[in-house]
Amino acid sequence: MGNDAFNVYVGGGIGDHDFHGVKMFEGVTLVEVKAISLSKSTLLKIESGETGLKRALR
Repeated sequence: MGNDAFNVYVGGGIGDHDFHGVKMFEGVTLVEVKAISLSKSTLLKIESGETGLKRALR
């Protein structure tokens, strides 16, 4: 990626119940990364924390 483009991964972790992160978006701008991050945060709040993201990715 160039200096102005990012790949966005979600998920992953460490510990007893870790899993690999999943690439959700490729080549996004910094403004888009901010919007994606805020949306992900909202999703996690709605789905009650870390298990919500795993459920959403199924």
